[in-house]
Amino acid sequence: MEETLNAFDTAWSNETLGADVQFCKEEDAMSLHELAQRMLAVYSEYAALETTLPDTAQIISIEHSNRFRLLADVPPIESRIDLLELQGKNLVVSDLKSSRSRWNETKVAEAIPQLVLYATGLLPLMRELGATRIVTKFVVVTKAKKPVVQVLQPQASQDDVVRLKQTLTETWSAIQTGLFVKRESWACAQCPYKNRCLGR
Repeated sequence: MEETLNAFDTAWSNETLGADVQFCKEEDAMSLHELAQRMLAVYSEYAALETTLPDTAQIISIEHSNRFRLLADVPPIESRIDLLELQGKNLVVSDLKSSRSRWNETKVAEAIPQLVLYATGLLPLMRELGATRIVTKFVVVTKAKKPVVQVLQPQASQDDVVRLKQTLTETWSAIQTGLFVKRESWACAQCPYKNRCLGR
C-alpha cells in the first residue's frame, strides 16, 4: 500500500511540475492525496481478497494494447485494456473506473459498448489461450470519504453489438464527409477545441 501511494505522489509531482493546477472548491493537493490514500486502501483490500478466492486468476496483461478491425469498411480500432486475466476457461476483462458515486443501471448501460468492443477484439487471444468464454466487468472505485469498490458484470445482448456497429458505421461516415455535429456537455469545460467548436 505504501509503495502504491508513493507511486501516486511521484506521478502527481511529475504531472503538476510547473503547472497552474485549478482545484475544485474545498480541494487542494493535500485533500487529493488523502483521497488517493483512501481509494488505494480500499482497492488494495479488494485485490487482496481476490487472491483468496478458490479459483484464482492468472494475470495475462496490464494496460493491454490491442488493434483489430470490427468492420471491413471502418478503420481498425485501437484499445487499451486495464487488466486481462485467465481464470479457468474464462478470459476476464476488467475495466477500472473511478466515480464520485456508485454506478447505477443507467450508467452501466451507457458504458456497455466499451466492454462489447473490448470483448470482440479479444476473440483471437481467447482462442490462443485456450479459453472458451470472455467475461467482462467494471471495477468502480468511488471517490468519497468512505470509498467502496463496485464489481459490475453487465450482460451484453446481440442488440448491444448491433448498436455498436451502427454507431461506428455512422461515425466513420460522418468523418469522411466532414460532418461534425456540435454536442455541448460537461466535457466542454476541458475540451481544447471548445473555441473552435462553439465559436466563443
